[in-house]
This record gives sequence, C-alpha cells and structure tokens, in this order.
Amino acid sequence: MEKKLSSSNKLIAKNALFLYFRLLFTLSIGLYASRLILNILGVVDYGIYNVVGGVVALFAFLQASLSGATTRFLNIHMLNGIEQLKIVFNTALIMHFILAIVILIFSETLGLWLVVNKLSIPENRMTVSIIVYQLSVVSVIVSILQIPYDAAIIANEKMNIYASFSILKAIFNLILIFFVRYLPYDKLFVYAILILIVSIIVLILVQLYCRNFFLETKFAFLFDRKIFKDMTSFFGWDLYGNMSVVLKIQGVNIIQNIFFGPVINASVAIVSQAQSGLSTLGSNLALAATPQMIQCYSKNDINRMFLLLSQGTRLAFYLVLIVSLPLVFYPKYILGLWLGTVPYYADSFLSLSLLSSIISISFLLLNPIIHATGKMFRISFITGSIYLVSLPLTYMLFKYGFSPMAPYYLNFVIVILAGITNLYIVQKYIPQFKVSIFFRKVLFRMYMVFFCSSLAAYVISNNFKLYPIFSMLIIVFFIFILILSIGINKTERKYLLNLIRTFIRSNELFKKIKNKK
Repeated sequence: MEKKLSSSNKLIAKNALFLYFRLLFTLSIGLYASRLILNILGVVDYGIYNVVGGVVALFAFLQASLSGATTRFLNIHMLNGIEQLKIVFNTALIMHFILAIVILIFSETLGLWLVVNKLSIPENRMTVSIIVYQLSVVSVIVSILQIPYDAAIIANEKMNIYASFSILKAIFNLILIFFVRYLPYDKLFVYAILILIVSIIVLILVQLYCRNFFLETKFAFLFDRKIFKDMTSFFGWDLYGNMSVVLKIQGVNIIQNIFFGPVINASVAIVSQAQSGLSTLGSNLALAATPQMIQCYSKNDINRMFLLLSQGTRLAFYLVLIVSLPLVFYPKYILGLWLGTVPYYADSFLSLSLLSSIISISFLLLNPIIHATGKMFRISFITGSIYLVSLPLTYMLFKYGFSPMAPYYLNFVIVILAGITNLYIVQKYIPQFKVSIFFRKVLFRMYMVFFCSSLAAYVISNNFKLYPIFSMLIIVFFIFILILSIGINKTERKYLLNLIRTFIRSNELFKKIKNKK
C-alpha cells in the first residue's frame, strides 16, 4: 500500500514538474511575444484585439463548464474499463459539438451587436475590428472542439504530452509574430488570422495523438442517455459559476473600455497575461493533483484526498508567493524590463492583481474536491453570485468618478469572500472536513508567512535604496526563511532539510569544495 501511495505521489510530482517546465517555457515566450506584438500593433490596436476577443469569451463560459464536466466524468469512470470510457468520451464530444453551435448563434447575434454598438472603437478601425471578431469566434469554436481531447490527456495523467502541445503552440505563436511584422497587410487582421491557423493546426495534432494512444478517443456513434443526463446536470449547475467568473473578468474589461477607451484595455491585457502566467504556478500543481483527488473520492479514500489538499495548497501558495510578492513591490521595474515603455496604470494593476492571485491560490484545490462530489449548486450559485455582483459595483464606481484601479481593489474583497464560501461548501458536502482544522493547520501558517514577508518587503522597498533586482532577491530569501521556520510543520521541515543535505552531499561541486578545505 505504501509503495502504491509513494508511486502516486511521485507521479503527481513528475506531472507537476512537466507542467512547471511548460509554464516556464510558455511564459517566457508569451512575455517576449507580448512585447513584440504590442510594438507591432501599437497600444490602440492591441487594446482593440483584446477587448473584441473578450466579447467572444463572454460566450465561452460554456466552454469552461463542459471542460470541468468532461475531466470529472473521465476520471470517475477511469476504473470502469475502456468500453465505459469510450461511451463517456463520445457522449462528451457530442455535447461539445452542440456547445459550438450555441456559441456561434450567441456570438453572431448579441456579441456582434455589442461590438458594433457598445464598444469604444475608433471609427477608422471598426471594419477590421468586426473581421477580427469573426476570426475570434472561429478560434473559440476550434478550442471547444479540442476540450475532450485535452481532458483525455489530463485524465490519463500524461502531463508531459499536455505540456508539449502547449509549448508547441507557444512556439508557433512566436513565429507568426515575425510574419505579422513583414507581411504587407493590416497588422491586426494578419495577427488574428494567423492565431486562428495555429489553433487549427494544434487541434489536428492533439486529435491525432489521442486517437493513436487512447482507444476511448476514437470517434464512434456511442451515446448514453444516463451519462448525458448526469453530465448535463453537472454542466448545468457548473454553468452559472463559470458564466459568473467570465462575465466578471470580461465584463469589467468591457466596462473599462466604455469609460476609459482601448488604451486602458492594453494595460489590462498586459497585466492579465502576467497575472495568468504567475497564477499558473499554483494551478499547475492543482492540475497535476486533480485526477488523483477525484479518484480518491470515487474510492472513498477521503484521508488521502485531504492529505493531497493540505500539502498541495501549501506548496502552490508558497510557489506563487515567492515569485509574485517581489513583483508586487517592484512592478514598474519589471514591466519596464519587459515592455520598455510601461502603459498607463499597468504597474498599479499588476500589484493589486498579484495580491488577489496570492490569496485565491490558497483556496484553489477546494474546487476539484467539490467537483468530485458532483454537487455543483452551492459553489455555482453562491460563489458565482459573489463574482457577478462585482459587475454592477464596478459600473457604479466608474459612474461616480472612481479611477480604473477600483475593480482591482474590489476584486481583492471578492476573492476572500468566495474562498471562505468554498471552505464551508466542502465542509457541508464532506463532514470529515473541518474548516477550523484546515484553517489552523494550513491557512494560518500560510498567511503568517504572507503577512510577515509582505511587511519585510514593504520595509525593504521603502527604506533601502538598493538596485531593484538585489532587493527582490533579499525578499525571496526572507520568504524562504519564513517558510522553513513557520510555514511548514516539523516533519516536513525535517524532510526538506534532509533533501537539501542529500543534494549537497551528492553534488560534485560541493565535494570539490569540501576536499579543498
């Protein structure tokens, strides 16, 4: 039994490493590509591309719901044999075709009306903006058709393959930017159509891989009414929650466009990419642990599921904290290195959004547990409503003259309320879980590290006139010391120190230094 658990833990660790390599590679390329495309398109066209694409994303909330449903049902039925998996996969594939048609209808009616009549777009760029919108609609449909295949890769815990396709797409996206620079056509139009072509190529490659290595992904006219009903029920309750999150993100982006124009949207897009990349540090670990957490629930191995929850939450939180906190206090320096010229409000947006991300990571692994139960009403309706209320509040704040930073302050409060709500939802669904114990053993240690390191970072950034990169390294070192001293328990500290000693003893460089002495 212990060997099996050790093997499972090693698989999670290995998959997490693949995902972190994917993150490092794609984030590096993505940040460099953003700088290039911002310079090529200009601030206005870059802002137009992101806000127009955001309108399509308003209807793509359905995509996130079906992705969660597909992954959950494939994991639940992983122990039931290949024939059952074939039925689940093909039923999910049919649902995704239906979803693609629904999104196409909404996008060509309500979405198109919103772009033409409500967005703040310069008159001379309206025609190309509509064309870019249509290309974005097709891109979303392509990504929807890829979801079941991605879910199959994740359910089979082949994170190296999942990472490889993401890296390949990032490389393609970087290469296409050089085509945009030199092709003698409208840059915004060329960029949008090349992004679509890359999406189609990656979809074909993912499908070919899955059909060759996972028998369940070969298309067949298999359809199970009961599975369809269960997936639809799960999808239906999950729909409201995902719709609320997407409406909150893209809706605020559109409201900012209405009040402040596309220049602010360029800053929002830059910050969103940086925040998304850093948040992925934590979500990668969640992605690696999710299949086993769901399978633990299906086998009624609740103790192991909670062990994965507590250890995974702390590891994800500390990873994000180490990388994000120095950027919170030196945003202008980092954005200057990245972009050269820092867009208006981008440094303030980045600091506030990263603080929200640090807090939200501490509740991230609660979602797979709630999804494993299949009881989606509370997390969707209550948590979704908390996110959704930020839309009218943001509109009112802007109406009364507040700055573009207002939604970022509001988001900090929203994230805390949603996280606390999810804690009590897990306790409601799984009585063995106690919020008080989770807070004492996990959250209290994490937040002590967060508050102490934030205080230290504030003192360093405001009182020591050091070169920013040195100050940031000092902050990282201080966080690491706090993690070792108060952030982990005695057993984990002993294990980590032994691991470091083993690494030092086995390292040839350290051996040579010791022999010289």
